[in-house]
Amino acid sequence: MEDYHGRGSKLSEIVKKHNAIGGINAGGFADPDGKGSGNVLRDAVILNKKMVYGNKSTRYSLIGLNEEGKLILGKYNYQEALNVGIESAVEFGPFIIVNGKNQIKNSNAGGIHPRMAIGQKQDGTMIFVDIDGRQPGYSIGTNLLELQNIFERYDVYNAANLDGGSSATMYYNGKVVNKTSTPMGERYLPNAFIIEK
Repeated sequence: MEDYHGRGSKLSEIVKKHNAIGGINAGGFADPDGKGSGNVLRDAVILNKKMVYGNKSTRYSLIGLNEEGKLILGKYNYQEALNVGIESAVEFGPFIIVNGKNQIKNSNAGGIHPRMAIGQKQDGTMIFVDIDGRQPGYSIGTNLLELQNIFERYDVYNAANLDGGSSATMYYNGKVVNKTSTPMGERYLPNAFIIEK
């Protein structure tokens, strides 16, 4: 979690700060004044085994990684998350595929929006899916069932929806590689999943 004087960080700033290869935005945030400052967490966050935001006794739908880089999805309180090996996690959703089982059944699930999602195959390969949207003539976005279908094509074993909309940003090799749905480009974010060197 980054907070620079009342604002979060752009994904490019987070990736560069950690000398990473790339990354994607992760959890959601509140935007009470409508300025998109990206620093007001509203969902649980665990970072390096510490609860950065949330109540330790409450169970959250967590999208987490353990120290081996295994994607772990489930409803856990803080101690339960540590017990299953989660090192860092965000609360978001819904889960798309859990242990090889599709979770989305409705063709209209979630409406049509820009999407960001994370998935992992059984061999450990991570798959990030970014779908641009809200840009007629270029891309309108997708619903959750279509997102699930994409992961299915790649034999993904676990996958979850992350914060989409105007937050959906993918950064790789020194640049933003998607066309964000806001004319100002990158949004300020509270957190991200990054790919370390």
